[in-house]
Amino acid sequence: MIPVTRFLLGRSGGGDGLRFSRPGAPVVVWHLTPRCDLRCRHCYAATEDRGELTPQEERRLLDELAALGVPVLLLSGGEPLLHPRFWTILDEARRRGLRVALSTNGVHIDGETARRLGDAGIVYAGVSIDGDERTSDAFRGVRGAFRRAERGIVALTEARVRTGLRFTLARSTAGALEAVFSLAGQWNAARLCVYHFVPAGRGAADRAEMLSRSETRAALTRLAALAEGAPDLEVLTVDNAADGIFFALSLLRRGEKERAGAVLELLRRSGGNRSGEHIVSLRWDGFLFPDQFSWGHPLGRFPEQSLEDALRRSAFPLAIMLRDRKSFVKGRCRECRWFDCCNGNLRARAEALTGDFWGEDGGCPLEDGEIRSA
Repeated sequence: MIPVTRFLLGRSGGGDGLRFSRPGAPVVVWHLTPRCDLRCRHCYAATEDRGELTPQEERRLLDELAALGVPVLLLSGGEPLLHPRFWTILDEARRRGLRVALSTNGVHIDGETARRLGDAGIVYAGVSIDGDERTSDAFRGVRGAFRRAERGIVALTEARVRTGLRFTLARSTAGALEAVFSLAGQWNAARLCVYHFVPAGRGAADRAEMLSRSETRAALTRLAALAEGAPDLEVLTVDNAADGIFFALSLLRRGEKERAGAVLELLRRSGGNRSGEHIVSLRWDGFLFPDQFSWGHPLGRFPEQSLEDALRRSAFPLAIMLRDRKSFVKGRCRECRWFDCCNGNLRARAEALTGDFWGEDGGCPLEDGEIRSA
């Protein structure tokens, strides 16, 4: 995640301590289930595979997550609230002292559900909204999804659950960027996460949704201006570590050399994209992956392996290579002088666009001259 608000305004966000440190254990995104009642164009979990863990395996998994000391457990899906044992899992996680966040489409959250989530100690809920009502419903494939998600967001904020919006930046949604900022203010959202479209899962069949480099740069410039005009909203971009370099170079062009240097130092400290190291994706069937877009590249499987073996002692070739990406990346990524700031960006997108997991990431917003300039 790139903390736009911190980079441009100098205001720290809630996750900066974790973002700019090197935790002993990764953030774990547990995709509880593929079940979902929306048909989002960009869904990475679009599958009918229901090979979910048993209750006994879930309890063992939570024991291991607590023993490892994971800083955050993010419950996702599909739609996690549709898992038949969602509330049991949440209660078991709380009893083990785990910090739990939620990624949801919001359509199943009413006042009572929001209160239960608050009572269960959810530290953050991210709700997906992809523009104004017309844009969001079209992108998510179900009419009425926007209004139901709006009800969920309002209920969560009224229940004092820290709540943010999750917006996917794509060709169909880019024109609604200003509307989403307005909605975040209207709904008292604490955070807005702007995700770049990744052509994986269902999105692999809709690559036209991915913005070109020039379109991405234009969108990031608009986003920066909107973030500077909403200083009380924490704004981040996701799935494109090179965004941070784009913002640093933009500051340099504005003559803010000291702030640009501070941004680059933070980027180097965070190490860029750390899929498979600082964050991992655990699917409902126990397979562990570098991130939710790399489900063709397992790092191990629970419960056949313990989580510690999979995360800390994995002998899978990919796990070893991810720790030394500079030796394997190709194309512009290999030539880029900013590699230590982005770590080769998102490998899943590189594979989707080039057919090679170690190919160049075509989602990078930097121009050729920028990747070579000091």
